[in-house]
Amino acid sequence: MARVRYLLGNLEFADKNPSAGLQAYEEALRMDAGLRGDAALLVNVRDLLSDKKLARSALDLMVRQIGVRPAAPWPRLPAKTAAWTSGRMRVRPATTWAALTKSTA
Repeated sequence: MARVRYLLGNLEFADKNPSAGLQAYEEALRMDAGLRGDAALLVNVRDLLSDKKLARSALDLMVRQIGVRPAAPWPRLPAKTAAWTSGRMRVRPATTWAALTKSTA
């Protein structure tokens, strides 16, 4: 039954109906976790990350059912180390690097 849901998801993506395809993939993954490594499933879900309506659902599926972990965000820099805005980045990169590593430690 999981294979049928998986194939239905592939058909929905081919027919340009990603919402139904994502739902079919969710059902297939609930039935058979072995589908997590399927290339077509991964590519179809990954492509939805740029879709404004379905990005959140696609990310939830990737994290909860496929097991993909999102990359860590870049560290936030304090305003006083924002040397690139004043053009000092070229002159004092070592100072800025020291501030970067100090703020993330």
